[in-house]
Parts: sequence; structure tokens; C-alpha cells
Amino acid sequence: MLTNTVEDLLEQGRAALGASRILARLSGNVKNQALLNIAEALETQQDDVLEANEADCRLAKADGISESVLERLLLTPDRLRGTAAEVR
Repeated sequence: MLTNTVEDLLEQGRAALGASRILARLSGNVKNQALLNIAEALETQQDDVLEANEADCRLAKADGISESVLERLLLTPDRLRGTAAEVR
């Protein structure tokens, strides 16, 4: 069930802003290594990511999310590999 309240979203926004300020101070090499680590994690944990995405999509569908939005949210092995490649 999608239950994010305005306060939840504001809190997430504040956390993202804080993280962006930290990331802005990191060197390019550190940022690049982080991106490589993220891409590798997407590949090595593909089964877990796809399973969690499928569960999220089931909940979204139960909450009445449109099929067109669900199609964009649903990850496949090919989409996940593509995302990992784009992160690199």
C-alpha cells in the first residue's frame, strides 16, 4: 500500500539534500568508484532487486496504479542490465 504522507516526502527530500551536499564535496574518483560499485551491486544482486521490484509492483497494482505506470516501473533482467551499464 502506498502510504507516503507529505511529511514522509519532506523528510526524504531533506535527507536527499543532505546527501547531495556530502556528495558535492567528494572527488571525481570517489564518485566514479561509487558508481562502479552501484553497477556491480545491481548485477550481483539482480535476483533480490527483481524480486523486490516485483513485490513493489504488485502493491502498486493493488493500490490502483495504472498499467502504463506499472509498465515503466517493472524491471526485467534486460532493463536492470541496461541500468547498470548506464551507471557505468
